[in-house]
Amino acid sequence: MTNVNPEIARIIVIRQALKLLAVGIKPNRAYTLSRCLRIAGEYTGKTYPLSRGKALVAAQDLKEFLDAQR
Repeated sequence: MTNVNPEIARIIVIRQALKLLAVGIKPNRAYTLSRCLRIAGEYTGKTYPLSRGKALVAAQDLKEFLDAQR
């Protein structure tokens, strides 16, 4: 059994949610675009304006953040 860091798991889930939100799919009621962008900003240190285009930018920034952690 592999131990998974909960913070890493959260980042992965938010990244996938941002990808879905960018194309207009809402993963569930709690995953709004503004909330996911705010959470992404907590990890990347950037602020993202509320737009579907910026969701892909935030997802890419989270990927770079994860790559830097490994």
